[in-house]
Amino acid sequence: METAAALVRVRRPVESAICEGNIVESPIFVLTNREARPMGEDGQVHPEDYTRSVVLSGQEIGGQWVERTVVLSAHQKYGFPTMFAYRVLVALFEEAKRCHLVSPVIHISRNELARRVGYDIPGSKVYQDLSHALSALRTLNIEYLNSWYEKGSGRHPARESCAGLISEYHFADDRKSGLARPL
Repeated sequence: METAAALVRVRRPVESAICEGNIVESPIFVLTNREARPMGEDGQVHPEDYTRSVVLSGQEIGGQWVERTVVLSAHQKYGFPTMFAYRVLVALFEEAKRCHLVSPVIHISRNELARRVGYDIPGSKVYQDLSHALSALRTLNIEYLNSWYEKGSGRHPARESCAGLISEYHFADDRKSGLARPL
């Protein structure tokens, strides 16, 4: 006979997808919605609030203490990417993989992208959120300080950087172009 404890079912997650990741590979995992667009105590935007440093570890190399650090710098207008932006990025990766990674350009409509991140009937608010998430991904700068180890040279390169997780995006509004066709 089964006990009550054995009949307990695991609750289904609320999110449409569960993502796990490595902070070195994708440091946006440390960011929450609250931290996305920080404001100072005076209610003003301060440029220094749009830079985050994450110390991964430290070790002594050649008699000197070296910290492995990831520095994230966001644009003041768009802020840091959130987990919604990460879900958008995963959907873009899935589309690129579906197309066998033959081109750096991904062709996907706003509607299809919204559906892939979990919206059955997307509207203008969802499309605005997608554009904002893509802008945050485009303007995020990631800088790795002493984070990688080059086995051949036996040293840590001082800096490696990435300017934006995507290079650019553009959604064409086909409804407008379809209405303006000449006879």
